[in-house]
Amino acid sequence: ENIQIVLTFLYLLQEKSGWRTKMYCDWTISPHTDEKSQTGYVGIKNLGCICYMISMLQQLYMIPSFRENILAVEDPKKDEIPKEDNLLFQLQCIFAFLNQSEQQYFNPQGFTNAFKDWDGNPTNVL
Repeated sequence: ENIQIVLTFLYLLQEKSGWRTKMYCDWTISPHTDEKSQTGYVGIKNLGCICYMISMLQQLYMIPSFRENILAVEDPKKDEIPKEDNLLFQLQCIFAFLNQSEQQYFNPQGFTNAFKDWDGNPTNVL
């Protein structure tokens, strides 16, 4: 009975998953090409027209005092704003990933969705 519940859950997760497509390349893992650079640094994936944004984030991350303070700050509105729309939370995610990950790069989709224009629209990465 429990195995059926787990299998049903996994099936639904796979069917409704937005982060993976049915393309073969989305399911393959290549540790040699997907691992962190020998320099020890992790990159940020360019999703399209955000190279200047990525450059700025990388420069800010490389300032140790700025990075440490961003990671240490407590968000007073964390219960009011959903994590998907919370720019501070998304920035902390980026900095934490760059600091701790063994992967080659970080996908900033969450950050670009939280970074809104004057009309409240997320960043257009196309």
